[in-house]
Amino acid sequence: MNKKTLAIILSLAFVMVIAIILWFVFVVNKKYEVSFDSSGGSTVETQQVVNKKTVIKPNDPTKEKYDFTGWYLDNELFDFATPITENIQLTAQWVLSDLVMVCKTEDEKPGIATMQSEVTLKFDATTNDIKDASGYAVITFVDKATLEKLKEEVKSMICSKAPDENKCIETIKDNVMKLEVNNDKNLVDVSKNMEGIQRDLESGGFVCELK
Repeated sequence: MNKKTLAIILSLAFVMVIAIILWFVFVVNKKYEVSFDSSGGSTVETQQVVNKKTVIKPNDPTKEKYDFTGWYLDNELFDFATPITENIQLTAQWVLSDLVMVCKTEDEKPGIATMQSEVTLKFDATTNDIKDASGYAVITFVDKATLEKLKEEVKSMICSKAPDENKCIETIKDNVMKLEVNNDKNLVDVSKNMEGIQRDLESGGFVCELK
């Protein structure tokens, strides 16, 4: 092999090495930006992602009175297993949080017992329709003997208001009885919206407040 041929071969090899290096630097090792538009929510930092690698799913942003539903790309829910091959911006989507109303009341029968009741109601923020309800009553009798004498009567009176009396859970400790019903919207009149249900409860002595 003469010197001229060797020089050509070495030159080609050098060019190939340079091409491989450039390919690795500018193609294989290229980085793209993935930015996050939280649509009025808390700030989410932009990430630098190597070509064909995946972006790390950030902690969900927060936004007052809204629930986060996911990150979207071109109006489609983004799959964080997707390899990144270009700069992209992900946009947060939100729905209005459910409205939560808490209604409380207290009652006393002198010489017999005091009772504290609370009902927690969850309403659809758009329609104001009832979605869920839970409630409890804590009855503190003057003594254990009075509790034993009246507990069945009191339980029957309170639990009869529940759609399914089997869901009315009883807990007794000393002279205190607690009755509770969880996750049953039929505790209230489901044919009424938030305003109507609130009116019914307040007419029964409850004080209601939106949380």
